[in-house]
Amino acid sequence: MKMPDNIELDKPFTIERGGRKATYKIIKRKEKDNYLDVEYDVYNLVSNHRFIDYNYPARDEDHIINGSTTMEGAYEKACWHT
Repeated sequence: MKMPDNIELDKPFTIERGGRKATYKIIKRKEKDNYLDVEYDVYNLVSNHRFIDYNYPARDEDHIINGSTTMEGAYEKACWHT
């Protein structure tokens, strides 16, 4: 499924599919690979929670359900979860 142009980082969005509706948010975090000693960006998919409309990173991290190396990949995973 192609990602719409209106999806932004750290902004909640809703997906409607097959009579179901779910709200998600994509956040960007740094991950560290200790084995290779490199740091890279990961786009994490956050499921709906009470404070999703606010900038509350600790709560967002508690509700991460998946991650990807691209924003498009995170959006695709949101579609799969819906």
